[in-house]
Amino acid sequence: MFRPTPAGEFRHLVQFQSRNSQQDAAGQPADTWTTYLTTRAKIEILRGQLQYQSDVFINKNTYQITIRYPHLVATGVDAEGNPTTKIAVQDQIVFNSQVYVIQAIINVEQRNRELMFLAYVVNDEE
Repeated sequence: MFRPTPAGEFRHLVQFQSRNSQQDAAGQPADTWTTYLTTRAKIEILRGQLQYQSDVFINKNTYQITIRYPHLVATGVDAEGNPTTKIAVQDQIVFNSQVYVIQAIINVEQRNRELMFLAYVVNDEE
């Protein structure tokens, strides 16, 4: 049975950003990030991992981020800058200066009440 998250647990103000690929003055591709949704969220750590890659140990922590379902909000920007209505796996979530890379999007019990995101942060310092 669905039990909504209490409002007091949505204490983090987060921004959802989509990538815009453009060319710089030299004609090289340059990615910029555009904020399309700012909302309150609940952020919980699920797992911390220490991985060995390229002769270096890196932290890769996995988080669960929950928000209320964004019903009447344009929740994305397409390649031409037009608003879309989907949050995509390629997008990122920013809280303070921490960037969370979205791995999965879950519509809790398919009820359009809450969205849950599985996201990770590489070299997390928290």
